[in-house]
Amino acid sequence: MAGEGERPPGYLCDRLLVGATGSMAVNTVPQLLIGLRAAGLVGRVDVVMTRPATRFVTPFMMELASGNPVWTDTFQQRGSIRIPHVELTRQADLYLVIPTTASTLSKAACGAGGDLVASAILAAPCPVVLVPSMNEVMWCKRAVQRNVEACREAGYHVVEPAVGYRVAALRHEFGGMPTAPQLLSELRRVLDEG
Repeated sequence: MAGEGERPPGYLCDRLLVGATGSMAVNTVPQLLIGLRAAGLVGRVDVVMTRPATRFVTPFMMELASGNPVWTDTFQQRGSIRIPHVELTRQADLYLVIPTTASTLSKAACGAGGDLVASAILAAPCPVVLVPSMNEVMWCKRAVQRNVEACREAGYHVVEPAVGYRVAALRHEFGGMPTAPQLLSELRRVLDEG
């Protein structure tokens, strides 16, 4: 075990900000955060959530997984944080939006706020990584692909979806979340470039 002050191999960052949106894949995020923290791969984790995300996973569950209070409203204030989308992103080394819905991709592509997660994308001075998760038909739409390209042109990192299990159709199809090792590899690449 690493001693105090030592970082384990593969350490990501001191402060990770996670934006959770309303895709069913948000159910996998608490386990990801628990894994990152248990392995000592991140320092502090803060979570911001859209209202639709809270329909799939409660803020309380995200708080347990992250170890910190969760933010769900642009006008929420807590402690010294008065403007969460600005102050949380200034403190972060990396902003990971996971999962990223088609709606959030569209907001990021157009430079629109509208909710805490999207406003934080605009305000983030740190690298922003978008992890889309949606059904294959949605992902393949020209409008979504235009938004992906616009996000990349804006300097955001967009992780390609993987084959995942589509609950509504009870089958595997393209558009799911990457595995944790694939995601970690991508995050390390982004941080190494930055």
